[in-house]
Amino acid sequence: MIAVIPRDGVKQEDALADVQRVMRSRHGLKLDEPNDFDIGTQDAILKVWDRISSGIFLALVVIYVAIMAAKLSRISREISELAELAARRDEQREADREAVPR
Repeated sequence: MIAVIPRDGVKQEDALADVQRVMRSRHGLKLDEPNDFDIGTQDAILKVWDRISSGIFLALVVIYVAIMAAKLSRISREISELAELAARRDEQREADREAVPR
């Protein structure tokens, strides 16, 4: 990777064209041959980073929602089990009261 910073007053397009010309010359490329190198600008790299970080953020949100849904399901199941146990306990107490002679 080679980092290039244009001089003050030089347009980015002109600096990119100069870099491409030098790289093609150093690589010995003829006019009809395609580049065997890539030129990326800071803006292009930042756009790629934005896409990557957006994807990572979305994946993390999906994972978080899945974890919370699983927790909510587990909690709901536990509440149902506790309500069932309480109902059985109440039934048993009622049966015990009826069984005791007065």
